[in-house]
Amino acid sequence: MNTIIQTIDEHFEVTTDPKAVKDYVADFIREGVERGNAEALIMFLTPAVQIMVSNRLADYTRKIRKAAAERVDGFGGPTTFPTSDGVDEEVRFPGLLDEAVLADTFKINGVFIRVGEMTVAQHQSMIDRYAGMIDAVQGRVDFHTECIRAISLSGVDCLNNL
Repeated sequence: MNTIIQTIDEHFEVTTDPKAVKDYVADFIREGVERGNAEALIMFLTPAVQIMVSNRLADYTRKIRKAAAERVDGFGGPTTFPTSDGVDEEVRFPGLLDEAVLADTFKINGVFIRVGEMTVAQHQSMIDRYAGMIDAVQGRVDFHTECIRAISLSGVDCLNNL
């Protein structure tokens, strides 16, 4: 049996209309409910649930960092750490040492690892990943900027009218 992510990806080969894909998945789930096959539905939905849990956890840790930045009592963890020289250094990123932030997990090279357990190389891997995302997003910004330029210069209301 496919997972929800596999089903979505396969249906994108049929259509890229998000509503059509959503309706297809909804129909698939309805059929499973009607058959009473709970275990199959659990297997089907687990990847989506995992993504939702990760996203909600990220939101939760962002709230902790925000509360730490605002110095809300009970949030943020320590605000200093000892350097190798024994000098106390101030944390520059609010909430960095909060237990929930340190417990947040990321997947690196197929392995889930907690922020608090990451090495310098693993943190650099995350930086590289996010830098790549920035580049990809910048590519989309450039694309849409060119679309606006072409539409504006041509005097039409959309690219299909060029």
